[in-house]
Amino acid sequence: MNGKIFATMFVAAAAAAPLLACAGDAPTDVPFVVKEPVDKAPPAFPMCKSIARARCSADSKGYPPSTTCDVVKYEGLTYWPMTFDDNRYAIVAAGYDEKNKQVKTVYAAGTRYIWKTTVENNERKVTFWGQGDTKAAVPWDHLAAGTGSVSPCQPNAANNTSSGDQH
Repeated sequence: MNGKIFATMFVAAAAAAPLLACAGDAPTDVPFVVKEPVDKAPPAFPMCKSIARARCSADSKGYPPSTTCDVVKYEGLTYWPMTFDDNRYAIVAAGYDEKNKQVKTVYAAGTRYIWKTTVENNERKVTFWGQGDTKAAVPWDHLAAGTGSVSPCQPNAANNTSSGDQH
């Protein structure tokens, strides 16, 4: 293909890209995962009769600790996976704004000591992978900036090992 034809096709495709991005019900903002140093994690905080803190692991064994955490960026918020000090199989995805102010929490039962986070576009969920390849999935709408926190604090939910009650 000669250079002029390629350039014309490239310009036409670039001009159509914004139109394609808005077509149908395609999301305008998709969550994505980045690695952040653990030493930049927000401070631990009390929640659900325990303390939640960033405690990510290097692999699915849950130990050794990692120097980085997978964090989720979505609609202007950064979500850190926080594990509970009482060792329950649950995390809280703690959402922080651009000023590093905590504005949202999303409780998710099923895992702890996060080592990997994935985004499933078709299912519109974020999955946090933890110790023993256990996982906790959070729908995108629970992470959306305009919605409230999701904090049922379910200490007796499936895979949870702590015994406590809601806060």
